[in-house]
Amino acid sequence: MSVVMFILFMVFNIGALVKVRSRNYDFPPQRFYRVALHFSKDTFSRITLSSIQALVMLITHSMLTPAEVNLWTLVHLGLAYCVEIGIHREQRQGNVEDFAFQQLRRFTFFTMYSLDRSISSIQGRPLGFRDETFDVKTPQAQASEDGDIQGTLPPSFMSAVTHYSTYHFQLDRIISDIKLHFYHLPGDSSLFQWPGNPTEHQSKIKETLNTWWEEASNDPFDFRSLEGRQREVWRLKLKIKYHTTMVLLFQPSQVIRQPTSEALQICFDSAASILDGYQRLHDLHSLHYEWRAVQNIFAAGATLIYSFWTSQCVRKKASQTDLSRNLRSCSTLLTIGGEWWPSARNGQTSFGSVVDLTMRRLYMEDASYKAPRLSVHSSATDQPRERSESMVYSAQSENLSQLQPIEADPSWQELELNVEDDPDQFPWPGTEAGFDPEIEMFLADFNRSDFTWNFPLNGIQDFDPFGTN
Repeated sequence: MSVVMFILFMVFNIGALVKVRSRNYDFPPQRFYRVALHFSKDTFSRITLSSIQALVMLITHSMLTPAEVNLWTLVHLGLAYCVEIGIHREQRQGNVEDFAFQQLRRFTFFTMYSLDRSISSIQGRPLGFRDETFDVKTPQAQASEDGDIQGTLPPSFMSAVTHYSTYHFQLDRIISDIKLHFYHLPGDSSLFQWPGNPTEHQSKIKETLNTWWEEASNDPFDFRSLEGRQREVWRLKLKIKYHTTMVLLFQPSQVIRQPTSEALQICFDSAASILDGYQRLHDLHSLHYEWRAVQNIFAAGATLIYSFWTSQCVRKKASQTDLSRNLRSCSTLLTIGGEWWPSARNGQTSFGSVVDLTMRRLYMEDASYKAPRLSVHSSATDQPRERSESMVYSAQSENLSQLQPIEADPSWQELELNVEDDPDQFPWPGTEAGFDPEIEMFLADFNRSDFTWNFPLNGIQDFDPFGTN
């Protein structure tokens, strides 16, 4: 009973958070959260399928509002629980009555799997475990909408959700392939046979990704329980995830450190599409500014600027109108997200100076855009700056640097290119062209951060033991 009550009040809490951000609900969500906490001890005292579902609720809550938990750690704990009770393995379906329970097992595992792939990609951290370690099948839509499965939701809607979720789970498999082959530590180990031609393998993954998108984008989602607005929202979310994966594939990585102009153009175009998608979700009142969304918005804006400054071809093709609109959307969405994520608000302040320089460069081609040099310990926001700090702009505030996994682990430090010591190894265009110091630091910070744009996860200023109102 405790786990049921915990999940119930966490659902109330999550629903209230979404309603509050829609400006049509004023009951404090944290009250539901406090009640749920009363049942947490008994809920997590045993490892069961229900306790893993409760853990999913806690992770979802922590992605909607700053809390006292660490998402990445919770997800890995959840994956360990999945293996412990065996839901990572496919089981034979004994009879028709077992279908619902089998679906529950599959959904629980793949929900945790999907969370791991997205959070690990955003933070630039290792995956929980590789795809060959499980054989459970993805959830399957009900064969007939008039089936015998009983529930509070109409079978048509259950089938629609299953059908939509399957696209996400399929794309997560592609993300696993990208993370495995392009974001691994360098080494001479012969235990794994990496592709001899990374660029060729990159092209193959792109073909697979485009095939997935062609199918997903043309899917009518013809379920009678869905209205037109819900179909549009689902397509937008799939589109955003497609372009986010495309950026992950073609941005600088440990294996391909210097992308071609064509690759940077793909990153630029995909980042613009990501921001267009989030802006449309905002217009539809379907963007709830959860942690992953705010991270992706910032990453898309950073990718736009990075591609613009590091590729002359991208600069030549860039449209003043489109780039201005995209950067303005990014800044606006980050400002709104900063209402619930202080680290996003601080990061947007630092990010804004780089946006201003980019727009000045775009509109004043013939004007001198080289600003006076700042001191070694200065930055765009006049904050003290250490040479080894991460790209994370919100971490420029001292009290936001609580979580810096790359800094703390010496094995990750081996990936640094030491640009200043060996400029030929990674010739930054910004240094050669005499860009503003803010731009030079922006480009170099991305390299030092092991190729990931992100805010710190649940920094001190984001901490709130009961969530925000």
